[in-house]
Amino acid sequence: MIISWVNQINFITFIAMLKSKYTLYIALFLSILVYAACGYIFVNNIPIQILLYLLNFSLFLFIFMYYDKNGIEFNELIVIALAPRLILLFAIPWLSPNFNRYLWDALLFTNGLNPYSGIPAEIVNNSALLENTLREPIFEALQSKMDFSAYPPLAQYLFSIPFNLIGNSLLSAIVIYRIILIATDLAIIYFAKKMFAKINLPLSKIILFALNPLVIVELTGNLHIDGLLILFLFMTVFFLMVDRNNLSAFVFALSASMKVISIVLFPLIVRMMPKEKRLRFSIILFISFTLLFLPFISLDIIQNYYSAVLAYFNRFEFNASIYYLLRGIGYLSISSGLVEMVRVVFPFLTIAMIISIAIVKYKHEWPAVFRLLVYAMFIMLLLSTTVYPWYIIPLIALSIFTPFRFAIGWSAYIFVMYFFYNHYPVNENLWIVAVEYSFVILFFLVEYFYYRKKRIESVL
Repeated sequence: MIISWVNQINFITFIAMLKSKYTLYIALFLSILVYAACGYIFVNNIPIQILLYLLNFSLFLFIFMYYDKNGIEFNELIVIALAPRLILLFAIPWLSPNFNRYLWDALLFTNGLNPYSGIPAEIVNNSALLENTLREPIFEALQSKMDFSAYPPLAQYLFSIPFNLIGNSLLSAIVIYRIILIATDLAIIYFAKKMFAKINLPLSKIILFALNPLVIVELTGNLHIDGLLILFLFMTVFFLMVDRNNLSAFVFALSASMKVISIVLFPLIVRMMPKEKRLRFSIILFISFTLLFLPFISLDIIQNYYSAVLAYFNRFEFNASIYYLLRGIGYLSISSGLVEMVRVVFPFLTIAMIISIAIVKYKHEWPAVFRLLVYAMFIMLLLSTTVYPWYIIPLIALSIFTPFRFAIGWSAYIFVMYFFYNHYPVNENLWIVAVEYSFVILFFLVEYFYYRKKRIESVL
């Protein structure tokens, strides 16, 4: 009886906290302080980073529950999304060195060199770069000096913006990248709001993306460009919603020209329109994508870019699920051929499964369309050989249009993988990876069958 009484008091206290604006303001303020501590103080301390991340995740859940219960206006949503991002404006990316490749590619591009023309180790002594003061520090900071650039053409134009605006200043370049990516997040929120209005979803659900700590740390803090992929993907779907198919095709080409991986969603995207409009959509997409690549194209460049993409599939391994399982079977059976076969087969299997979903499962109802996009993105991640923490952010973004919350749960756990990401060579604890994917897949299956049952019951 006493335990029941205590639990009742705790529940009442929690409900009262959800109604208190003061508690909300404290949570928002604490969250901003935690981001500042991550970006400026405990930069190289991974255990502290993970603890602070989990603290911020708890604050994020409380803030979401408050607004989910009480509602939120669009202007207030913009303010609370902007505040933690602006606090990181001058922080040097602290968890991932990928931004150094942006700087290197931009250095080449703005000095008249093609970013795809050679690997950094070969091109560093090119006469066009010898007098540039940034050549040496950027080159030394590169994580992969022996790989061709895998960033598509639109990304190359983006990378060159700071050097064209302010010249040789690393901090200024980082700040400009960050301003662009913060503006991108705000644009994502804007288009999410417009689509939410069309499918009658409450605005508070956008908080699951806008204030998710993984989104803020990876896109704003570490300068990953996946936000632009998400923005163009959202715009693609929105323009299809309002029957602007030609514009949608062009924007989808922009998405693929920012990160090629988005082209895998083409079978689902093209199914969203009437049959008679699909050919025109595909032609506009192909022409737009080709034109974006045109300034860089030559036979050597195509071979180099292909080598970069091939290196991603053939060499890189991190935080994989099904691939690690099959790799273990291959090693136990002393069959390295199985590992190589899996690497070759998985990309084609991913495409085949997404095509089958588009053919068999497709319903022209927007809530169903977003569910299928979530399934497709989840399949892509499960069959990937490499799943860095920021790779799941497009899945988080798509999931806010659905009842699924497994991606939100995944975003709490996946940050732990930074324990292994910053060690060279990478030496993952496969038990932690196994627990991660057991949790995520179980979470997904429970939600899938629960909501499937609810949909069936609603029809009966």
